[in-house]
Amino acid sequence: MNLLLANSELVLDPMLPMPMVVLIGLIMAALTLVTYKRVGFRVGNWKNGLLTIFRVIGIALVMLVLLQPSRLEEIPPPMHQKVTLVALDTSRSMKQADEEKMTRLEAAENLLMDADIVPRDGVVKDPGVRLFEFGEDATAVTKSMMDLAPAGNSTRFHRSINTMVNSLGADEGAKALILFTDGHDFELVNPSKTALIARARQVPIYAVALGKQGKVKDTSIHITSYQPYTYVKQKARISGMLRMIGCDYEDIQVELLRQNKVVQTQKINAGESQEMPVQFEVMENEVGQYEYEMRVIPLEDEVDKDNNSAITYLNVIDQQIQVLLLEGSPYWDTTFLQRSLMRNDKIDLDSITHYAPQKVRVIRKKPSEQELKVPEKAEEFNHYDLIILGRSVEKLLNREQLTLLENYVKNQGGTVIFGRGKAFDGDLAKNELEPVIWDDKVSEKVHLQIGREGQALAPFRILTEQYGGLDAVPDLIAGRNALEKKPLTATLASVQSANGGQPMPGIVQRRLGQGQVLSVGVDGLWRWAFNAKVERRQQLVRPVLGPDGFVVDGGERLSTEPAIFPANEFSQHHAG
Repeated sequence: MNLLLANSELVLDPMLPMPMVVLIGLIMAALTLVTYKRVGFRVGNWKNGLLTIFRVIGIALVMLVLLQPSRLEEIPPPMHQKVTLVALDTSRSMKQADEEKMTRLEAAENLLMDADIVPRDGVVKDPGVRLFEFGEDATAVTKSMMDLAPAGNSTRFHRSINTMVNSLGADEGAKALILFTDGHDFELVNPSKTALIARARQVPIYAVALGKQGKVKDTSIHITSYQPYTYVKQKARISGMLRMIGCDYEDIQVELLRQNKVVQTQKINAGESQEMPVQFEVMENEVGQYEYEMRVIPLEDEVDKDNNSAITYLNVIDQQIQVLLLEGSPYWDTTFLQRSLMRNDKIDLDSITHYAPQKVRVIRKKPSEQELKVPEKAEEFNHYDLIILGRSVEKLLNREQLTLLENYVKNQGGTVIFGRGKAFDGDLAKNELEPVIWDDKVSEKVHLQIGREGQALAPFRILTEQYGGLDAVPDLIAGRNALEKKPLTATLASVQSANGGQPMPGIVQRRLGQGQVLSVGVDGLWRWAFNAKVERRQQLVRPVLGPDGFVVDGGERLSTEPAIFPANEFSQHHAG
């Protein structure tokens, strides 16, 4: 880019090199003069001069286009206020005294005051410095630093750093995040995930290590299975995850306590592992609620003993779950689901299938003298804990019955599952129940992907973590996009076409009044049961086709698939 004048704001940005542009201008001017000199005698002098002027103006315009003159305008870059984030670890491990009989927290405070980052009174006055304390999470320090106490129950670096980085405003940046810590992390999140958070906001992280070099021992346990319900005299599994730091090849004893009394004990050798699953099988003979606690016997010299136990509750019931399946256009997916539910000893299934004009097939798992028919009254809908709808259900329900079904969900806390996406055609297509409006156009050969909301649900967790993960399952027959998604609808799983493109919702869930609805917008889940390459794949397909969790008394969600868990065991999931 060349300056037109030394002190001018105009600049030239020629389309071609400047010498070539000048040469083109000279050639055009010469041709103009020669041409008009030869033919100028045919017209008068004033006409010849006027035409020459017009030609020169044309040449000038061509030169302007080639030179592209522009006005120089300086745009200053946006100014971002940058601050320094300083974080003090206030977990209990910082209470330990090392050299000079000074605790680690006191050593960190002295370092900050000696560096003139924090005044001697402990109150930060510099607007460019923000002081945080962190343990299980990070909070801004608004009082004197000298009032901080090492009383945190745990240290979670990933969560704390995420909180501090996200505290920056949209027009703010950070010069650095400085951590004063002894490095005792209980969260065990991959550091690369934490680094990605800092990199996204361009925040460099510096750690100031405190304490003496040594080996720290710590064990902790938390419950991984949420199974509040089981049946009388039937086994249930209580599962936990044991986390170990500095416990290589140590023998660790885990106890299971029922109502504060030890009932089972396991001895585990840690080996070189940092995490190990722990499972206990229990059985109750009477209906009621029972408290179970998993407890780890503290090791010698263990630094933190407060995280060595975890509590869960088991509710024992003696009734089956009532399920109604309505199908107006039979297909493999609902047929396979029906057979799965029929084999489940926790479920009492009623099934009504419309397969031809004026013809329905009625299946009742438990014999009864009463005729099985589509519910026509509110109390008949309320008899069921869960109602599953297939396709073309308007062949079985009219407008009045649909209104009763909507009331069953909104006001009675019922659950409806749309097992094959769009359930109604015609006038009933407009309703409050369906969480999304599915597109009629389908994409073939789609692959299931678990969404953030679905990762906490047991069937999806099994698909992603066991049996080779989602890469081991075959593609589904088809998926369809959602034309409209209603408020409060969460995407539990999405699908991606084999040809690429944007992900589409696959399984969605929505809270509606006191109840909830679930809609499955993919075809071909039944194929997973016939995938011979994946061990026990048929044990995974049924809970995905069926209700991952449905509401019973108390708002709990119960699994319906015995093959996923030990026989006669329930699992609780939180999907909304």
